[in-house]
Amino acid sequence: MLGPAFIPTPFYAGWLSTEVEDAENSIRFPVHVYYPTLEAPQSLSIGPFTLEVKPGAAVAAGAHPVVLVSHGGGSSPLLLRPYAEYLARRGYIAAMPQHHGDHRGDSSLSNSRKNLQLRPRHICLTLDWLCSDSRLGRHVSRAGVAVLGHSMGGYTALAAAGAQPWWSPEEAVPVTADARVKILVLMAPATAWFVAPGALQNVHVPLLLYAGGRDTITPRWQAQLLLDCVPEPGKVELRMADQAGHYSFLSFPESMRRPGFAPMEDAAGFDRPAFQQRLCAEIVEFLGQGQLPPTCAPPTTANSE
Repeated sequence: MLGPAFIPTPFYAGWLSTEVEDAENSIRFPVHVYYPTLEAPQSLSIGPFTLEVKPGAAVAAGAHPVVLVSHGGGSSPLLLRPYAEYLARRGYIAAMPQHHGDHRGDSSLSNSRKNLQLRPRHICLTLDWLCSDSRLGRHVSRAGVAVLGHSMGGYTALAAAGAQPWWSPEEAVPVTADARVKILVLMAPATAWFVAPGALQNVHVPLLLYAGGRDTITPRWQAQLLLDCVPEPGKVELRMADQAGHYSFLSFPESMRRPGFAPMEDAAGFDRPAFQQRLCAEIVEFLGQGQLPPTCAPPTTANSE
């Protein structure tokens, strides 16, 4: 198999935003989607973020594997945009829901039992919408999907893949796994909800796991829990990033930098953009090995970086 440096980049990144309905809970939540296109990008500003995408572009022909991207608690999906854009440029559809009540603009449900229920539910509803959407649905590969999650997004991915969260030692959180989830990529995942015996016994998918050596929010033991408790630890690939902290996986606009803003601070000598680019290449390679290979365009229509 060709290594990450040889993975072709035949596409540009298309972009659309929508809202998905959770009728049972009377909720509508935003979803941003990066997808492969042959149309050249333009700069798109969304708040402090600048994206290099083509809004409303035609989806590149063919069926594309899907990666659902779940952001951390009180965070923003756009802080994970480098991974989504990289995936789209290599033939994936990357859908990024904004988790209701647990994002930068509204943290009313953060650290609540309700949030633990809604997060994996909304991952599944995002996939339902994606498969039925008139623009994207016919381009969605039905071979299964991946979920990429940071921090509480890691919790979300595990719950969607079959893990059973517990709100307290006496109270399990009712969540429903989605059999379409076939592979996970977890960055500094929040796993403390799965310490109960047997909580991880139904997680059987391949799992790429990143942990930061300087992470004080979800420290190493939370990654080790997965290695110790999933039924098939051989499917877990743990990669330690010794100099990375909890927020080193996120990409903040420079305009947000201010003195004392810890999420933008790294250890001396740590190159965050280079670290994230390396992760992007590793993630695509792992997805390909896990039976979700990227889609390649015909050479006559390919563009290169």
